[in-house]
Amino acid sequence: MGRESAIVTRILQLSEKIGSAELMFTNDCSVGELLSDDPFAFLLAASIDRGMVAETAWRLPGKIRTSIGHLDPSRIASMSVEEMLNVLNKIDGRPRYLGAAAQTLIEVSKYVTDQCAGDARELWRNQSAKEISRRLTGIYGIGPGISAMVLNLLNRAGEITFSPEDLAGMDPKPDVHLRRVLRDLVYVSGNHPQPTSLMLHVG
Repeated sequence: MGRESAIVTRILQLSEKIGSAELMFTNDCSVGELLSDDPFAFLLAASIDRGMVAETAWRLPGKIRTSIGHLDPSRIASMSVEEMLNVLNKIDGRPRYLGAAAQTLIEVSKYVTDQCAGDARELWRNQSAKEISRRLTGIYGIGPGISAMVLNLLNRAGEITFSPEDLAGMDPKPDVHLRRVLRDLVYVSGNHPQPTSLMLHVG
């Protein structure tokens, strides 16, 4: 337990050195400011950050805005999947899974329009981590991994202060990069290819 505690402490110390802009996985400052300047753009980027280079995902909202002239959730919600596909096909660095990404972008926009009165922050404002996760995973294309990433970004960026109970139940997104780092120090329980929870063990 002594070694495990030391590993956890060290990881937490390193995480405190990461600025909020760096949390958005790119050196592009405009992307790093998405959450504070445009929470809807933040939500769009996070929702499709899968199966592609993270920097590409986090630049997409800006590219969509340039392409269609706005980033209005109600107007995007009214688009068909075919119309969104047409937009994405014209963008350099488009998502790998175009059909799924197009539908996710539209479904996120519909949720923000219908359930949040156009304000993406209403999805997480004054909500527990469990409730935010429930809302996110109810949107097409957003699974537990993306939900976990959003919760941790909201927490680290100071957008929302979670209770100690919430923090205790928040896992990091168990993607290939995290598993690779952890295996240098410890191992993931069972070495399952798609873990839903990460258990730290001393090797």
